[in-house]
Amino acid sequence: MILTISEITDRVYALLDENRELLEDRVEYADPGTQLGPLIKALLPEAARKTLLEVPLSQIDECAVMDPLGVKTDGVQPLNTTDDRARAGALTGGNLSGGNFGDLGTSGIVGSEELPAVKWLGGNRGYLSLPDNFLRLVWFRMSDWEEGVSVAMEYNSATMALRNRLRNGTTGNSRIAADYHYRRPAVAIRTRGRKKELLIFGISEEARLMELDYVALPTIEKETINIPAGVVHDVCCRLADMVKAIIGPRNWS
Repeated sequence: MILTISEITDRVYALLDENRELLEDRVEYADPGTQLGPLIKALLPEAARKTLLEVPLSQIDECAVMDPLGVKTDGVQPLNTTDDRARAGALTGGNLSGGNFGDLGTSGIVGSEELPAVKWLGGNRGYLSLPDNFLRLVWFRMSDWEEGVSVAMEYNSATMALRNRLRNGTTGNSRIAADYHYRRPAVAIRTRGRKKELLIFGISEEARLMELDYVALPTIEKETINIPAGVVHDVCCRLADMVKAIIGPRNWS
């Protein structure tokens, strides 16, 4: 959902529930030379980023999509729930494109590029480089998976350590257990400087990337910002709280 900065500002003013002139005076008193409008604009990207990382995934109803056709849609795009995506994938044999989930809307296709290459690590594992504007995973599926995943394991967690542990058992049951650990679909996100990589577990060497849907890092462009509709109110509430923390409580005396 594309919103103008003025629309966001109006919503924050309403949540602050004070006369605008009085608010401007309080901002000037708390931080001389500062105006409330520019302050809200400066705080907006961080407020949106934190909100998008914290809200339940079910609340994020729009996201960026990369599909088997190599089409990338920046910003946000209307999508159904991840459960709907799984059902649709089964019905279409996994041959999904962004257009299968409604009109591209205001985002539009701004560029076309190949999907990130999956690099093989052996042991039913691989990895790929995530887009520079990646913020949060929404849905990921490889060609040899019946279902996708929407939650990544915490990097270097105990769960991930179990995935990477080699087991040297010689009995049949032990070998089956070891193989099962590697073959179950799972992912983890590794950060290397400014770059992020998606570690993939439970794939074959011939597997292809089929779906990568993610929340894009919100940025301001031409006095607008692209935020999923389901979190707009939460972002504005966080902004209002950030402004209150700066200007301090009201003094009615």
